[in-house]
Amino acid sequence: SFLTRKWTLVLAGGQTCAVHADVRAARRQMLSCCAMWGGALVVLAGRAVYGTEEETPSGGAEPEPVLIRGSEPMHIALLANTTRHLGVDTGSEAVGVLVRAHTLSPNVSISRTQAFPPQSSYTGTSAGLWIPLRPSDRQADFCLRASENVTALVTAVLYGEQDPVPGACNMEFRMEDDPNIHLRFTTHETVTEFAPANLGVARGQPPPSCDTGQGTHTRWRLTYELYQYFLPEGDLSEASLFDGLAKMNSVREVEQNGRKVASLTSLDKTRVLGNAYAGIGVVFCVIVRDPLLNTSSLYVPASTYSCHFSSRPPQSCQIQGQTATRVFFTVLGVCGLFVCFMGHRFLTAESFFLGFLTFGFVAFAVLGRFSGQSYEMCLVYTAVLAVVGGGLCALCWWRFGAPIPLTVLAGLALGLVLAAGIALSPVGKSPQSVVPQSLACYMCGIIHVRCMILSSMCVCLRSTVNEPPLRSYLLFWVCVTGFSVLLTLLLLSWPRTLIILSGAVVGSYMAVFMLGTFLPSGLSYVLVSAVRRAVSPPFSQAIVFVPFQTRDFVLTTLWAVLAVGGAVSQHFLTRDKPHFPPCPYRSRSSQTPSAPQVCDERTPLRGRGVQVCDHTGLGRSAWCCGAALPSGGD
Repeated sequence: SFLTRKWTLVLAGGQTCAVHADVRAARRQMLSCCAMWGGALVVLAGRAVYGTEEETPSGGAEPEPVLIRGSEPMHIALLANTTRHLGVDTGSEAVGVLVRAHTLSPNVSISRTQAFPPQSSYTGTSAGLWIPLRPSDRQADFCLRASENVTALVTAVLYGEQDPVPGACNMEFRMEDDPNIHLRFTTHETVTEFAPANLGVARGQPPPSCDTGQGTHTRWRLTYELYQYFLPEGDLSEASLFDGLAKMNSVREVEQNGRKVASLTSLDKTRVLGNAYAGIGVVFCVIVRDPLLNTSSLYVPASTYSCHFSSRPPQSCQIQGQTATRVFFTVLGVCGLFVCFMGHRFLTAESFFLGFLTFGFVAFAVLGRFSGQSYEMCLVYTAVLAVVGGGLCALCWWRFGAPIPLTVLAGLALGLVLAAGIALSPVGKSPQSVVPQSLACYMCGIIHVRCMILSSMCVCLRSTVNEPPLRSYLLFWVCVTGFSVLLTLLLLSWPRTLIILSGAVVGSYMAVFMLGTFLPSGLSYVLVSAVRRAVSPPFSQAIVFVPFQTRDFVLTTLWAVLAVGGAVSQHFLTRDKPHFPPCPYRSRSSQTPSAPQVCDERTPLRGRGVQVCDHTGLGRSAWCCGAALPSGGD
């Protein structure tokens, strides 16, 4: 390859002396140039261009493209701003080939020609191209190009005449046949869109019309299934992405490794909303099925991390959370640990903590939805309002010492966390599992009517998240509020137990949430998803599946251990004390000595609580404001 390089001789003045394919001629020209320019600096620049259009073989013929055989993924190195020719061995049976190219960052462009026209090319980190074959074709050629040096994972899949053609009925996007999944993300959601498919035909035959009739002989009989696969949390490497894409390479592998999140008919919109997990990679795949012929095809898999990769700082994918978020939840997590283990021993502090959380949640939801302020400003305003709300709750307990308001506050906070966790629990999310879970809940609920009511609310909560008929902003919050109120009412008979459980569960979750601001974890999104539903009404239509991997299992176990340990700690710290001690204000007032009250002939005999008398000398006995002092006289 060294003898077939292009060598360009450039002087320090910026002029080119010569271009030669022969190294010896280039060296002779370099020496002559140096002599001509008086020993000026000469730069010898060489570039290997095999496999691109710049290559100039010895015979001057068109370079042979890199040939792809089979459906196994290949790693192809792309040079910056150079075009790489590739070909696929199609044989004689296939009617079309779907070629795919994936990169971590930056984008890669794919096209059938070197010109990369907008109508027949696609650019993205997951780019695909459908190539229909003519009767005489035995090879399909295509081109790849990237703006930076990058390694691409390239795959080619052959389809038969009975297989559906992904994206062949495109009416929204730029390409005529667009088999790509158009994936974008916002602060709260990921939006997945794709073009409808068409029926397959033999080579050389025109494809069926996309708009003629809606019978079983048209493309309207096709169905679609959306799958997702979570990459390892916190792993932003190229190897992790390529390994995940390799596990979602075919229909069979997608069904084995992926998780089905939605099923659509041809009458449904090909647009699905999901939760955005910043820093956690997700691979989305769409399978189109022909129920009449029992065949299926796979769209081009697409991946997202819900953050931006960049070659220049700051790299948002490398930063887990903003600085303001880390500071806010670090302070909240430390306070949560204190409340978890010593909350009931210091009820004023627990009142402030629970009031801070309740007022903070409401304030952030209202500000985020109606104020139009940035995330940082909403967080600052939320912190101020939460401090005011927590201070009012602590002041009410300090002054009046009424246990009922504190019990209600604890029940609402506990109900919100439990409701969010039940709605997003990773077990039994498929529609087929709702009925068995309902029966199991009612079987357990027969033991007690209170358990049956809570079981009903649990089933309702789980159904409002991912069941299409029940996805409603209003219905979700009615269920969450009803669950919190019912939990409070059912446990109101044991206020001490409710307050201890609330402090232990909520406080320990805040401590685990603090870890989630530094480590990507799906457990943090239990509360984040509830906040997003309050801030963004379209999020109620999102299909939410929280990843549950090794890190999530460890953090969930830690949450359970902290909650149990905190409840036991609070119980033993207050086992010899009243369930609710006197409020600090009254305790302080009773300890302050009062001014003595003078008793004379006008003072009623039935006084109240004054223990000081003024003995007037009328005998050896006297009355002290209604309380007789023992004496030896009359």
